[in-house]
Amino acid sequence: MILRRHLALTTVIGALLLLGGCFGKLLSGGPPEALYRFGATGPDAAAQAATPAALTLVLDQVAFAPEIDGDRLLAVHGDSVRYIAGMRWVSGAPGLFGQSVIRSFAVHATALRLLPRQTGGIATLGLSLDIARFEAHYDDDAMDTPPVVVIEGDATLVRLSDRTISATHHFSARAPADLNRGAAIAAAFDTATNQATAQIADWAQATGATLAGPVVAAK
Repeated sequence: MILRRHLALTTVIGALLLLGGCFGKLLSGGPPEALYRFGATGPDAAAQAATPAALTLVLDQVAFAPEIDGDRLLAVHGDSVRYIAGMRWVSGAPGLFGQSVIRSFAVHATALRLLPRQTGGIATLGLSLDIARFEAHYDDDAMDTPPVVVIEGDATLVRLSDRTISATHHFSARAPADLNRGAAIAAAFDTATNQATAQIADWAQATGATLAGPVVAAK
């Protein structure tokens, strides 16, 4: 179902971006783009490495839907989809989200150690994330009220010894922006990301211990 939604959005998004429509002053032209980040709070990976862990995982994949796989911020109002003018992430959203997941595991899943994929190492399970929604959602017809940031996706634990799926979990988070302005919207993305990554870490900790098997070198 998520795949069908990805294909539908990918098909229509190019046409939607060419349409006029009223998305408020925030979405119109303006000064040079400001850069924002999300998920930067919390301990770093080094802090987690110093904590004894019963099970090691590798962050196998962080995949965003095509329309959100990049550094632009998506705004949705009904059937209309556009990118917010004047705002970009400092780097691609999947990379920032993956860093946030690793930080969240250090706080919420202390029995587990989550390694970035590029570091290699010995692990039992791989964690894959597929993000279907990562957007600022507007309900107000006039587009003047602050949006609600919505994040939805699926987490999958994969046994690295034979690449079989061991468990899956759907997660979702919502965080309202205080103002209909760039910094406030970015802050709402940060809040929603922290909620979503905490859900992933809590689920992985509760599930991972029951799935322990042979350890293999993470690739």
